[in-house]
Amino acid sequence: MIDNPGESRCEVHADGELAAFVVCRINGGLTELVHTETVAGFEGRGFASRAVAAALDEVRQRGGQVLPTCPFVWSYMTRHPDQLDLLPADLRKRAERQADPSVEGG
Repeated sequence: MIDNPGESRCEVHADGELAAFVVCRINGGLTELVHTETVAGFEGRGFASRAVAAALDEVRQRGGQVLPTCPFVWSYMTRHPDQLDLLPADLRKRAERQADPSVEGG
């Protein structure tokens, strides 16, 4: 993973080439994860998920929170409940319901 602040994104490389990235907007302690993209030729190998995981790890290390406006990031987070603590409280409740339909209101 490469944190590329010049491009406002976290990148994952494979064999020296850009494979996937997550575009980030940082505003204080809140990082908006706006868009996830896999480069043509690297699809279907989990590079986008690795890019999201790396971006979330970066936010965690900074002690921040995540605003997942990218649908792929939201889906990733609901499939990885250990990451939900990075969400602001109102979004966390919604994500917890979506991650576990047995939770009231899910």
